[in-house]
Amino acid sequence: AQALADLRASPYGAYVVIERDSVLEALRIDPLVGAGSRGIVVTMFVILLVVGVGGYAGYTYVAAFQTPMEFAIYKAVGVSSRQVAALQVLVHGIVLLLGVVLGALIGAAAQAVMLRFLGSSDRARDALLPLEGATDWSGFAVVLGFALVLLAVVVTSTVMSFNRLSIWQVMRKGGA
Repeated sequence: AQALADLRASPYGAYVVIERDSVLEALRIDPLVGAGSRGIVVTMFVILLVVGVGGYAGYTYVAAFQTPMEFAIYKAVGVSSRQVAALQVLVHGIVLLLGVVLGALIGAAAQAVMLRFLGSSDRARDALLPLEGATDWSGFAVVLGFALVLLAVVVTSTVMSFNRLSIWQVMRKGGA
Protein backbone atom coordinates (compact mmCIF):
# COMPACT_ATOMS: atom_id res chain seq x y z
CA ALA A 1 0.00 0.00 0.00
CA GLN A 2 2.87 2.35 0.85
CA ALA A 3 4.53 1.69 -2.53
CA LEU A 4 1.30 2.50 -4.38
CA ALA A 5 0.87 5.68 -2.35
CA ASP A 6 4.44 6.75 -3.15
CA LEU A 7 3.93 6.05 -6.88
CA ARG A 8 0.64 7.94 -6.95
CA ALA A 9 2.30 10.91 -5.28
CA SER A 10 5.11 10.99 -7.84
CA PRO A 11 4.50 12.94 -11.10
CA TYR A 12 5.23 9.77 -13.13
CA GLY A 13 3.04 7.43 -11.12
CA ALA A 14 0.22 7.29 -13.63
CA TYR A 15 2.66 6.20 -16.34
CA VAL A 16 4.50 3.60 -14.33
CA VAL A 17 1.69 1.57 -12.74
CA ILE A 18 -1.33 0.26 -14.54
CA GLU A 19 -4.06 -0.49 -12.10
CA ARG A 20 -6.61 -3.10 -13.06
CA ASP A 21 -9.53 -1.14 -11.60
CA SER A 22 -8.71 2.00 -13.58
CA VAL A 23 -8.28 -0.01 -16.78
CA LEU A 24 -11.65 -1.70 -16.26
CA GLU A 25 -13.27 1.67 -15.53
CA ALA A 26 -11.80 3.09 -18.74
CA LEU A 27 -13.13 0.06 -20.64
CA ARG A 28 -16.60 0.64 -19.27
CA ILE A 29 -16.71 4.15 -20.71
CA ASP A 30 -14.83 3.23 -23.91
CA PRO A 31 -17.08 3.86 -26.95
CA LEU A 32 -16.01 0.53 -28.47
CA VAL A 33 -17.43 -1.35 -25.53
CA GLY A 34 -20.55 0.81 -25.40
CA ALA A 35 -21.37 0.40 -29.08
CA GLY A 36 -20.30 -3.22 -29.26
CA SER A 37 -20.33 -5.40 -32.31
CA ARG A 38 -23.44 -7.43 -31.57
CA GLY A 39 -25.63 -5.37 -33.89
CA ILE A 40 -23.16 -5.81 -36.72
CA VAL A 41 -22.88 -9.55 -36.07
CA VAL A 42 -26.65 -10.04 -35.93
CA THR A 43 -27.16 -8.01 -39.11
CA MET A 44 -24.51 -9.97 -41.01
CA PHE A 45 -25.92 -13.27 -39.72
CA VAL A 46 -29.44 -12.36 -40.88
CA ILE A 47 -28.15 -11.26 -44.28
CA LEU A 48 -26.13 -14.45 -44.75
CA LEU A 49 -29.05 -16.57 -43.59
CA VAL A 50 -31.46 -14.89 -46.02
CA VAL A 51 -28.98 -15.14 -48.89
CA GLY A 52 -28.14 -18.77 -48.09
CA VAL A 53 -31.70 -19.98 -47.67
CA GLY A 54 -32.87 -17.89 -50.62
CA GLY A 55 -30.08 -19.20 -52.82
CA TYR A 56 -30.80 -22.81 -51.97
CA ALA A 57 -34.55 -22.30 -52.36
CA GLY A 58 -33.94 -20.69 -55.76
CA TYR A 59 -31.69 -23.55 -56.81
CA THR A 60 -34.30 -26.09 -55.71
CA TYR A 61 -37.08 -24.19 -57.52
CA VAL A 62 -35.15 -24.07 -60.79
CA ALA A 63 -34.11 -27.72 -60.46
CA ALA A 64 -37.74 -28.73 -59.84
CA PHE A 65 -38.65 -27.92 -63.46
CA GLN A 66 -36.24 -30.53 -64.78
CA THR A 67 -36.86 -33.13 -62.08
CA PRO A 68 -40.07 -34.78 -63.41
CA MET A 69 -38.58 -35.46 -66.85
CA GLU A 70 -35.31 -36.71 -65.36
CA PHE A 71 -37.19 -39.01 -62.99
CA ALA A 72 -39.33 -40.36 -65.81
CA ILE A 73 -36.20 -41.16 -67.79
CA TYR A 74 -34.57 -42.75 -64.72
CA LYS A 75 -37.63 -44.93 -64.19
CA ALA A 76 -37.77 -45.87 -67.87
CA VAL A 77 -34.18 -47.10 -67.85
CA GLY A 78 -34.65 -48.97 -64.56
CA VAL A 79 -32.88 -46.82 -61.99
CA SER A 80 -33.85 -47.84 -58.44
CA SER A 81 -35.00 -45.56 -55.61
CA ARG A 82 -31.70 -46.09 -53.79
CA GLN A 83 -29.73 -44.98 -56.82
CA VAL A 84 -31.90 -41.87 -57.15
CA ALA A 85 -31.39 -41.15 -53.45
CA ALA A 86 -27.62 -41.52 -53.83
CA LEU A 87 -27.62 -39.19 -56.83
CA GLN A 88 -29.70 -36.60 -54.96
CA VAL A 89 -27.42 -36.83 -51.90
CA LEU A 90 -24.45 -36.19 -54.18
CA VAL A 91 -25.99 -33.26 -56.04
CA HIS A 92 -27.65 -31.50 -53.11
CA GLY A 93 -24.79 -32.39 -50.76
CA ILE A 94 -22.28 -30.66 -53.01
CA VAL A 95 -24.49 -27.56 -53.26
CA LEU A 96 -25.07 -27.40 -49.48
CA LEU A 97 -21.45 -28.11 -48.60
CA LEU A 98 -20.21 -25.43 -50.97
CA GLY A 99 -22.74 -23.03 -49.48
CA VAL A 100 -21.63 -23.73 -45.90
CA VAL A 101 -17.93 -23.46 -46.77
CA LEU A 102 -18.54 -20.25 -48.71
CA GLY A 103 -20.47 -18.90 -45.72
CA ALA A 104 -17.53 -19.70 -43.43
CA LEU A 105 -15.14 -17.89 -45.77
CA ILE A 106 -17.46 -14.88 -45.95
CA GLY A 107 -17.69 -14.93 -42.15
CA ALA A 108 -13.90 -14.92 -41.83
CA ALA A 109 -13.68 -11.97 -44.22
CA ALA A 110 -16.40 -10.14 -42.31
CA GLN A 111 -14.56 -10.77 -39.06
CA ALA A 112 -11.40 -9.23 -40.51
CA VAL A 113 -13.35 -6.15 -41.61
CA MET A 114 -15.07 -5.80 -38.24
CA LEU A 115 -11.83 -6.13 -36.30
CA ARG A 116 -10.23 -3.40 -38.39
CA PHE A 117 -13.27 -1.20 -37.75
CA LEU A 118 -13.45 -1.94 -34.03
CA GLY A 119 -9.68 -1.86 -33.49
CA SER A 120 -9.58 1.92 -33.13
CA SER A 121 -11.77 4.53 -31.51
CA ASP A 122 -13.46 7.51 -33.10
CA ARG A 123 -10.29 9.54 -32.37
CA ALA A 124 -8.07 7.09 -34.30
CA ARG A 125 -6.56 5.68 -31.13
CA ASP A 126 -5.89 1.96 -30.88
CA ALA A 127 -8.27 0.03 -28.71
CA LEU A 128 -7.18 -0.30 -25.11
CA LEU A 129 -6.92 -4.07 -25.38
CA PRO A 130 -5.87 -5.38 -28.80
CA LEU A 131 -8.59 -7.22 -30.67
CA GLU A 132 -7.87 -10.64 -32.08
CA GLY A 133 -10.02 -12.84 -34.25
CA ALA A 134 -11.43 -15.96 -32.66
CA THR A 135 -13.88 -18.29 -34.36
CA ASP A 136 -16.38 -20.33 -32.40
CA TRP A 137 -16.63 -23.44 -34.57
CA SER A 138 -19.62 -24.73 -32.63
CA GLY A 139 -21.76 -22.33 -34.68
CA PHE A 140 -20.29 -23.81 -37.83
CA ALA A 141 -21.22 -27.28 -36.57
CA VAL A 142 -24.80 -26.11 -35.94
CA VAL A 143 -25.08 -24.73 -39.48
CA LEU A 144 -23.57 -27.90 -40.92
CA GLY A 145 -26.01 -29.99 -38.87
CA PHE A 146 -28.92 -27.89 -40.13
CA ALA A 147 -27.68 -28.37 -43.70
CA LEU A 148 -27.55 -32.14 -43.18
CA VAL A 149 -31.12 -32.16 -41.83
CA LEU A 150 -32.20 -30.09 -44.83
CA LEU A 151 -30.40 -32.53 -47.13
CA ALA A 152 -32.24 -35.47 -45.53
CA VAL A 153 -35.60 -33.74 -45.97
CA VAL A 154 -34.90 -32.88 -49.62
CA VAL A 155 -33.66 -36.38 -50.48
CA THR A 156 -36.59 -38.05 -48.70
CA SER A 157 -39.13 -35.89 -50.50
CA THR A 158 -37.32 -36.47 -53.79
CA VAL A 159 -37.38 -40.25 -53.41
CA MET A 160 -41.05 -40.15 -52.40
CA SER A 161 -41.92 -38.12 -55.50
CA PHE A 162 -39.83 -40.50 -57.62
CA ASN A 163 -41.78 -43.48 -56.30
CA ARG A 164 -45.16 -41.79 -56.98
CA LEU A 165 -44.22 -40.70 -60.50
CA SER A 166 -46.04 -42.23 -63.43
CA ILE A 167 -43.92 -42.19 -66.57
CA TRP A 168 -46.77 -41.82 -69.04
CA GLN A 169 -48.12 -38.65 -67.40
CA VAL A 170 -44.74 -36.93 -67.45
CA MET A 171 -44.00 -37.93 -71.03
CA ARG A 172 -47.45 -36.81 -72.12
CA LYS A 173 -46.91 -33.36 -70.56
CA GLY A 174 -43.51 -33.11 -72.18
CA GLY A 175 -41.70 -32.81 -68.86
CA ALA A 176 -43.38 -29.59 -67.78
